[in-house]
Amino acid sequence: MSDKNARVICAVCDSAEDDTKALITCSVCTKSFHPRCVNVNLRGFHKKKNWICNTAFCRETSDDSEDMELESDIFLDADDKVVDYKLFHYILKQKDELILELRGVIKLMKSHIELLHYKNPENPDKKVGKKPDNDIANSAEGEASRETAVMVDTIEHIKTRSDTTIKINSKLPKTTLNDTKKDAKHHQTQKKISGSNKSKVGDTFGVTKTSNTPRPKNDTPNKKCVIGINSDSGALKSSPAKAYLYIRRLAKTTTADDLKTYLMNDFPEVICELLENKHEENHARFKVTINFENLEKINKPEYWPSGVLISRFFHPRKPPQHHK
Repeated sequence: MSDKNARVICAVCDSAEDDTKALITCSVCTKSFHPRCVNVNLRGFHKKKNWICNTAFCRETSDDSEDMELESDIFLDADDKVVDYKLFHYILKQKDELILELRGVIKLMKSHIELLHYKNPENPDKKVGKKPDNDIANSAEGEASRETAVMVDTIEHIKTRSDTTIKINSKLPKTTLNDTKKDAKHHQTQKKISGSNKSKVGDTFGVTKTSNTPRPKNDTPNKKCVIGINSDSGALKSSPAKAYLYIRRLAKTTTADDLKTYLMNDFPEVICELLENKHEENHARFKVTINFENLEKINKPEYWPSGVLISRFFHPRKPPQHHK
């Protein structure tokens, strides 16, 4: 019994060995095994030194033990030329990782194809009914075109509803809108009055006094102006309507008399006024007054020198004056 206890026992077949070199030891549980019992190449074991058995406890102890085991224990038996089962396990694991990587690449390519179809959904050089020879490209094009069609239909539907709403609101008569405003104002007025101005009973002869209810103002539109057409009015004459122009980009040496002399032949009524300018060292600005009937004629580009800017002159609004 003492000799057997001194021997090293295999944890699989329970056979004892005197030579410790004939057995391999797990680096986690320190149990000994025959190489043939655990199907391990002894040459690969000596190269690796740290070997882990196939028990669940030892496998879970080290995180990366499985990958190290697969790399070190793949071998080809010299006797029967049989490939170890761990080689197939390693190949299957690499295959799964490759499939996941290819799925990510395919998904990225599909997204890229869809973006290209959104950017250029119609190809003018492509004939109707002609399909590409590649089945994969054909299927991808069909999916992208269907998604594009759904997006375009949704946008067109929104535009149609908006246009219809605008047309309906534009066709409503103004009287209806004004009546609606009147009813709203009248309702607010009645609501304010009903709480404060109540009927009061007089002390004399039991006469009931009721406050006068104010009526809402009528929002009547302003009446149009009347333009006279009588030509036989004697000494009473009308003043012609005036148009005011803003002339810019003239040479800084130009004066109001120079501009008036230039326009006097075609517009005898012209009045030129030099305006204040922050950039007097660069160019001059003028306000030109003519009859309104000559506005179209003076606005022709060929009438003015090259580079001169002409626009309508708008008078700035004056602040209200408070009378004492």
